[in-house]
Amino acid sequence: MKSTRWILISLTGFAILLTSVYADTTNKTFRTTGRFYSFTNSSPTTAILAGHNLANLAAGRSATNTTYPNQVLAMTFLCDSSTTNVIATKLIVYDTNTTSIVATIATASLVTINTNTINETINIFTNLDTVVQAVTNRDNQVRFFAQFQINPTSNVVNNGLLSGYLTVAGRIHANRTNGCPETVPIKLDYDRHDRSFGDQDVPRSVDPDTDRSNRRNGLAHCVGVIYAVQNGITTTNLIPYGQLSIRNDIQP
Repeated sequence: MKSTRWILISLTGFAILLTSVYADTTNKTFRTTGRFYSFTNSSPTTAILAGHNLANLAAGRSATNTTYPNQVLAMTFLCDSSTTNVIATKLIVYDTNTTSIVATIATASLVTINTNTINETINIFTNLDTVVQAVTNRDNQVRFFAQFQINPTSNVVNNGLLSGYLTVAGRIHANRTNGCPETVPIKLDYDRHDRSFGDQDVPRSVDPDTDRSNRRNGLAHCVGVIYAVQNGITTTNLIPYGQLSIRNDIQP
């Protein structure tokens, strides 16, 4: 069995430590699309690793498999009504036909957040966030930073994930009453700093999404290392830039 290594590098994230006791919680799942620019040790040309490629490998299939369009990349968030915080918890493969989780891609081992209303945080961007809130009147924006440990695919033969990590930094919208993330119209989901942080929507031509809704929860970027098996061929993939678009709530 031969292994594939992906190295993901992104723009600098920022974080503040969340120290809360979780109580009265629930998970919400959001369809997430991804795009990662990749350089391999065997070719000087640029390739793109999309969210559906990662989902395929996590499910034990070839990255280019197209027979399961209903099994998609998604991100779960933990709603915490005791503190009205929202915490990213997992990257998963979600089956939209059976409304079930097919595989867990990665699980968060450390999550930090900052908001405009939580007093116990140490926020190096306090002034920046205050300006964003005053200009856009959006006091429900949450910035998060999460470290995800890659979950190995069971019984890997020719295709699957082995180990690694992803570090994700981004922004989402959260309901201040119950601490749950919520979507807004895409035309309203913007931040004047998105371009500086490299956050932008992932085109459907790169990572197909059959849901034509015009709503979105937020945007993020990531960095990490993924060890995988792909068609029995060993390669190292360097990804200097990666993007995530966190879209609709897909779990009933």
